[in-house]
Amino acid sequence: AIVATNGVGGVPNTGGRDDAYILIGHGGRGNEGKLTGDIEVTSVGNIDFLAGEGNSEHVQIGLGGRDGIGAKDGDIVVNAGGDITFRASGINSFAMLGHGGIGSTSFAGNAAVQGNTTGDINVDSGGAITFAGGTWWDSFAQLGHAGRSRTVAIGNIDVDATTGITFLAGTKGAAATAASVDEDARMYAQLGHGGYDADANQDYYTKQIARELYYAGQNPPIRIFDVFAWKAFIEAWQRGDFKNH
Repeated sequence: AIVATNGVGGVPNTGGRDDAYILIGHGGRGNEGKLTGDIEVTSVGNIDFLAGEGNSEHVQIGLGGRDGIGAKDGDIVVNAGGDITFRASGINSFAMLGHGGIGSTSFAGNAAVQGNTTGDINVDSGGAITFAGGTWWDSFAQLGHAGRSRTVAIGNIDVDATTGITFLAGTKGAAATAASVDEDARMYAQLGHGGYDADANQDYYTKQIARELYYAGQNPPIRIFDVFAWKAFIEAWQRGDFKNH
C-alpha cells in the first residue's frame, strides 16, 4: 500500500515541461507489469494536482500512467480538509484520480500481466472538488479508472464534498485560429470509468459473464465454426488489438 500524509496541503505541478508527469502510485510512463496495491492520500489542507502547459504532461493518483501495459488492482482513498483540484492544461495532457491513463492497456504485452482494472475509489473533501479538462486538444480530467485506454474497469466510486463538485471540460486556447476549430477538440471531464474513445471491452466482459451464466451446468458450444466469432476476430486483427506496444 502507498500512504501519503501532508499536514499543510501541497501543489504538485509538472512545471510546463513536455512529457513531464507526477504520479502517486505504482507504474509510470510506458511501464509494463501487473500493478497491485492500495493508495491513501490525506491532507488537512488542499490537494492540488496541476498539469503544466507543456505537451503530453500528466498528474495522477492511481496505478499505471501514460502508455502503461498490464492489469491494475487496488483501492484509492483521498481525504482533504480543504479543496481537491485536478487540472489538465497542455495538448494531450491529463489529470486523473484513478488507474490507467492515455494509451494505457491491460490487454497487451506478456499474457502473465494481462487482466482487468479494478478497485474502489473514495474521495472526501472538506471544501470543493474540481476536475478541469484543460484548454488544449486531447486534454482531459477524470475521476475514475481507464481514461482513453483499453481495459475492463470495475469498482465503486464514492465522492463527497462540503461546498460543491465541479467538472469542466474546457475550451481550446485563445491562440486557436478559426481554421483550427472546425473539428472536435476531444477534451472532456468525467466522473466514472471509461473515457473518450475508450475500448469497448467492458461490453465484451459483460457479455462473457452473461454467456457463462447461460451455459452454467452444461458444455458451451465449440466456436471454431462460429462465423460471428471469426468476424469479431478479423475485426480485432484489423484494428491492431493484438499488437504489442
